[in-house]
Amino acid sequence: MIVSVIMAAFQAEATIAESIRSLLAQTHGDWELIVIDDGSTDGTAAVAEGFGDPRIRVLREPHRGVLGAVRNRGIAVARGEAVALLDADDLWLPLKLERQVAVLRKRPEVGVVHTGFELLLDGGARQEPLPPPVARPRASTLERLLLGNFVCSSSACVRRALLDRLGPFDETPELWGSPDYELWLRLAPETEFALVAEPLVLYRVHGAQMSASPARMNAGALTALAIARRDRPAVLAPHLGLLHRTQGILRCASGLPGRGRGDLLRAVARRPGDTLAWSWLVRAVAGEGAVRAARRLARQLRPARPA
Repeated sequence: MIVSVIMAAFQAEATIAESIRSLLAQTHGDWELIVIDDGSTDGTAAVAEGFGDPRIRVLREPHRGVLGAVRNRGIAVARGEAVALLDADDLWLPLKLERQVAVLRKRPEVGVVHTGFELLLDGGARQEPLPPPVARPRASTLERLLLGNFVCSSSACVRRALLDRLGPFDETPELWGSPDYELWLRLAPETEFALVAEPLVLYRVHGAQMSASPARMNAGALTALAIARRDRPAVLAPHLGLLHRTQGILRCASGLPGRGRGDLLRAVARRPGDTLAWSWLVRAVAGEGAVRAARRLARQLRPARPA
């Protein structure tokens, strides 16, 4: 199975060589790499071209700054049966593609295969990411995604036929760094997602990446959720309590106007037993300072344990 690896790159001269070397080390060698240089002014494109591997193509494009549009440029010329994403600062461990291709060959009902990942910190230290939000037992993939995006983009491999049928990335600029989240929300009702639980991706953490701006990432996630509700109201209708809760939390955490109070009120109206929604509603109404004061008071009033 040929896998088309899509790498959007901007000012990535310092990291892109290591990312490409991690692809060259894959035990599954039937791949092509399409690097889309989004108008970099450093040596990003030259470094990628310097490998001289016929499987690597570099597209030099004018700067757009819209991640979904940049990735779509690569998908448009991809020849593979599957499309995998590899950001120009992340790394794959050698068995990553082999494990994913095995799942796609064995399970035709699966359209998206993602893997576990670890964080690659400054100095090369590895750290496990925070666990994803807890979903109810046997929750659907869509329900789990409505709690938050748990699919690391550089870990994902998607059947090309699925993208041809349902469309590639949304190019709405307001998605910022979350076009993958919008895509997963769109694909989840249509196909199975499979997890290879091994940590086969190293997600690099540094100050220049999109996720280093939490407020903009939260805004992008809000846009993804809004697009999902606009385009698939019937699919989202049974899950509006979760949708409102997540929107409210994102608005409250970002300090947006209203602090998500309206969404959180709608969430608890639909799900009165949702303690997480209630706790964030208290934050939205009273502010974080009041919440901290209440916690301190509760600790002070807690009965002392007998000696």
